[in-house]
Amino acid sequence: MNAQRKYPPAPEEMTFEPKVLVVGGGASGILSAEKAAELGLSVVLIEKTEELGGKAAQLSFLYQSNLSPSQWLKDKISSLEKNNKVTIYTNSQLEKVNGQVGNFKVTLNIEGKKEEMDIGAIIMATGMDLSSKMPAQVEKGAGSFLSQMEFEKQFTQLASGDSKTFVLVVKEDDFLIGCINALKYSKKLKEANHNVYVFFDEMKVSEEGTEKLYHQVREEGVTFIRGTNNLKIGQEEGKFSLTTIDPQLPVKLAKELVINFDYYIFNEDLLPGADTGKLAEILRVNLGPGGFFQEDNYHTEPVYSNRQGIYFVGACRMPDLLHNVQEQAGAAVNSIYQLSVADVKELMEKTPLIDVIKCAYCLTCYRSCPWNAIDLLYEIEGAAWDGAPYLHPLACQKCGCCVAECPNRAISFPGYTDEDMQKEFKKIGGKV
Repeated sequence: MNAQRKYPPAPEEMTFEPKVLVVGGGASGILSAEKAAELGLSVVLIEKTEELGGKAAQLSFLYQSNLSPSQWLKDKISSLEKNNKVTIYTNSQLEKVNGQVGNFKVTLNIEGKKEEMDIGAIIMATGMDLSSKMPAQVEKGAGSFLSQMEFEKQFTQLASGDSKTFVLVVKEDDFLIGCINALKYSKKLKEANHNVYVFFDEMKVSEEGTEKLYHQVREEGVTFIRGTNNLKIGQEEGKFSLTTIDPQLPVKLAKELVINFDYYIFNEDLLPGADTGKLAEILRVNLGPGGFFQEDNYHTEPVYSNRQGIYFVGACRMPDLLHNVQEQAGAAVNSIYQLSVADVKELMEKTPLIDVIKCAYCLTCYRSCPWNAIDLLYEIEGAAWDGAPYLHPLACQKCGCCVAECPNRAISFPGYTDEDMQKEFKKIGGKV
């Protein structure tokens, strides 16, 4: 916000720029841009690579859908390119963000050139990175060991031809998406008359339809074996074998199980995008324990950040299925729309007030605000100092942290100033 002499700014000065910046051109970014445009908001979509699509472009098929991922992306991208509400920049990145919700001042690097623009809200859809580690060191035949994404790329070729034996391994710490992929692959492979073994620690089937799919593939002949800690891979004359002991049986009864396999499919390590930390600093938002955006609070507020007007959609917060990503995009855009039509005057009547005469400009409130909702304004008439903090009515969540932390008691909620409380206290016979 620009420096102002009037304090606080009048409600009519608090305008909401009806433009959304979507960072990331994968499936989550495409869906977010589409949803925003549907509600009549202008959209700026930036992608750091040369083309849109992200990791969705590498998929062979979608969970519980007959849609071709490549055709789905082609149709969506074509629709966005024709939409006059959407502007797309490739080879572009976010470099700087100032201001608050409704009036963010962002700096973009568009193909090497800096461009500044006013943005009402920001949707982060930057995706994730994958890290593949070979489960065993082999002299020959490394092509028999494939990560799930590598398997996706080669699925049509590998699933065709004579019957083969596939081993799929799902570790305990894998995300839900890893279990769903294993079930998805198992069904397709079994339909192509291959032998399939799935080793798992915990089969996570909380997603709608996954438990039914789990029982279905078991009935079709896929073998599920619990336990991944004691898998031993052997190689003899160019052929691979997997040896394990059933962990459910007592040691005295347990016998070695040996499976000769053609392909071993394992989950990648799912990691936050390489630029996630840098973007978090630019946006002044929190990261979860795993380094993803807002990973630790996704059950109650799945798309919200600790700053009003900044949202997380898709794999940048955690890997998810396409229909869930679509719901996340809708939730983010609906929240943006509600902010764009909010009654600022009504919000200002509930936002804590700062007595600029009492304010010592110590910036305790600025540092303690969990929502980063406080701006610093300058040249304030009547202020004890040249400047004073300002609580942005759209960004403030009315949590009262600043009220509690102010050492000079210069901040209070409307109707709850010291004077107001003294009057109420006197009404009930109290002495001040």
